[in-house]
Amino acid sequence: GILPQKVVFSQPVEATSVSAGAVSRGKQERVYVGNRDKFHMRGMFSFLINSLPSNATVVSATLRLFVVSYENFSPGVPLEVGVHQLDKDFVEEEVSWERASTTEQWLNPGGDFSSGELLGSFEFNEQDFGGGSIDTIVVVLDTLAVNQLIRSGEEYFPLVLVPGVQDAWFSIVGRELAPDSPVASLLDLTYRVAGSTTNAALERRAKGD
Repeated sequence: GILPQKVVFSQPVEATSVSAGAVSRGKQERVYVGNRDKFHMRGMFSFLINSLPSNATVVSATLRLFVVSYENFSPGVPLEVGVHQLDKDFVEEEVSWERASTTEQWLNPGGDFSSGELLGSFEFNEQDFGGGSIDTIVVVLDTLAVNQLIRSGEEYFPLVLVPGVQDAWFSIVGRELAPDSPVASLLDLTYRVAGSTTNAALERRAKGD
């Protein structure tokens, strides 16, 4: 058979939405997720998927995150994180806890998404972080939800990482930290096109975070 194709995308948008104030963290070199005192931090990512064939069916989807720092104020208790699809995209340099952009407000502060519909989830604790290095989190995503998005014809795939109540946080490599490095959040999709007997692989670096 034919070997799978690999299509490389440049990462779109990434940001940290902080509950303590109407401040945008979209231009930071790291994306923060978790809780610290009065701060509740959600990480937002957007991936450009318009090069995916309209008749593609995704057979597997994973999100790869590269963690560079971590702190847990209740050692031994992992931080639970849910991955949700945002109902709309955001503007990286304008997004905040209250707004998706300067002209559009979130209906629900912290991002609009269905809390009952998880794309994926994971737990993170000190045993998972080696410290002094970059550790990778691989999250398997719900292919049914991904295929629904593709069928809708959307150009962007916006996601939000929603932490539980645990007093802990971690930071993820943002595009701004190393613009030319592949070590930034990645969306990996394996898909099949109708009529084809082989799968193709699509790797998308976030366009914004």
